[in-house]
Amino acid sequence: MFLENTANQPPGLFGLKYSNRDFTQKKAWGKNCFNSSLPASLCAYLHNRSLENIYIKLNSSLRVEHSNISTSSFYGIDPQSEDLFYAFEAQFTPYQQYLIGTLPGVDLVTQAREGRTSASHFCDE
Repeated sequence: MFLENTANQPPGLFGLKYSNRDFTQKKAWGKNCFNSSLPASLCAYLHNRSLENIYIKLNSSLRVEHSNISTSSFYGIDPQSEDLFYAFEAQFTPYQQYLIGTLPGVDLVTQAREGRTSASHFCDE
């Protein structure tokens, strides 16, 4: 899945093979894009190295808990899958049922390339 370092390799980030961002374009490297692209790439890299992500959450008592989570569990799909699509600044359509009006986009929605939504991970600022 991952390209080896070659002289003709196009610009990109580790593991982000299929996405709606064109990393050959300068705007894909700007702050607003890079802030969501880099964490997604880092998650793919951690998976590739058999490492887990640090997962910070609130428990039922609203206290902060630290744990680990695999990228596969976090994304809802194997990050090395040929079926994974990174939809940046996209709508997480399962939330539409809870909203009156227009559903805002979020930083990242992981999807199966055939269109099934897997999970949403990074909130819009």
